[in-house]
Amino acid sequence: WLKDAGVTGELLPPLGGTHAHELSMVSSAVFAELDNKAGVPLSQIISHMLYFLHSRPQGDVRDASRKVLMPILPDTLGSKAFFRTAQHLKIPLGPHKGDPILSVVGAARQDSGSLEAFASLARSFGFAGSLMASEVEVPSNLMDASALGYNTFGAGGFFGDSE
Repeated sequence: WLKDAGVTGELLPPLGGTHAHELSMVSSAVFAELDNKAGVPLSQIISHMLYFLHSRPQGDVRDASRKVLMPILPDTLGSKAFFRTAQHLKIPLGPHKGDPILSVVGAARQDSGSLEAFASLARSFGFAGSLMASEVEVPSNLMDASALGYNTFGAGGFFGDSE
């Protein structure tokens, strides 16, 4: 429908990938005992740090334009638990060693719950990065998300990924 609407490739920004649920799910299985002992989802922080240190960001977002390479997907074991845990932890190594984990994140991806509740939750934990609306199923979702301060959007729901 984008082509029918006259949208050409030149009008679209370059696409970027996001941190997917699969890494978080594997980490939650591998580190289940750790999560149980700690009483918080440390597995989710580990998976995000693995992504940060060994994927596209390569552990370095000192240049602000590279922050877009570091999204978070906090809802695998609960967004509130993720933010509550992440706000107390630091980057373990590299040029950001000792920095708060949330300080290297470029975008928080809303993948469950309401757009409004997720934005409010992320901001309540001091997250100052961009917000990504991942559950865009109909065009009006884009307008709703934009009005709430979201500035990036996923199209998986639109293409049937959420069914």
